[in-house]
Formats: sequence, C-alpha cells, structure tokens
Amino acid sequence: MFGTILSLHYIGRKRWIPSIIFWVAYLIVTAVVSGALYTIAPTVSVMGLLIGFAVFMALAHYWYKFPWEISLKLFVIAFIIDFIIAIILVAVLVVTLPEFWGWVFPQAGIL
Repeated sequence: MFGTILSLHYIGRKRWIPSIIFWVAYLIVTAVVSGALYTIAPTVSVMGLLIGFAVFMALAHYWYKFPWEISLKLFVIAFIIDFIIAIILVAVLVVTLPEFWGWVFPQAGIL
C-alpha cells in the first residue's frame, strides 16, 4: 500500500501530505465498498484487486483530477512497488525464520 504514496508523490507530482491523505481515503473507501459488497453477496467481495483498482481509478480521476491514462499509470506503478515490497518481506521472512516454512509446508522437507 505504500506504493500508492510513492506513486502519487513521484509520478503524480503531489506533495507528501496529499499523497498520504489519498492513501488513507483509498483504504477507507475500499473497506467500505468491500464491506457493502460482502453484505450483498459474500462471493463478490473476494475480488479485492478489482475493487481496489476501481476505487483507485475513481479517486485519482474524480478527486485529484488526473486523466484516466495517468490514473492507470499511477495504479500500475503503485501495484508494482507494493509487489516488490511484498517480495522483499517474504525474502526477509524466509531468511530470518526458516523453521516457519517447515511448519507451513511440511511436505517440502525444508527442515
């Protein structure tokens, strides 16, 4: 989720505070929309990436007045940054807690 802040700051040329406000609004609106969809149809709410994409695009376009193409670019860059952060966190987990993976995947024979 920090990819959103970095994407808006460096690509969207927004200051840090508006980028953080966008990130907080994005989290809140996504949670509300997912929660509302869960009450209507529980299976619909599991499409988190699509819901997050729609909320991000709507907020970037209607609230910060970015064109649709720039909004899509911001989302893709934020997604890539968040994916890289997730890979780094998993790598740190594997290096620091190798016994965790033996517990999660006992059939792999890691330990």
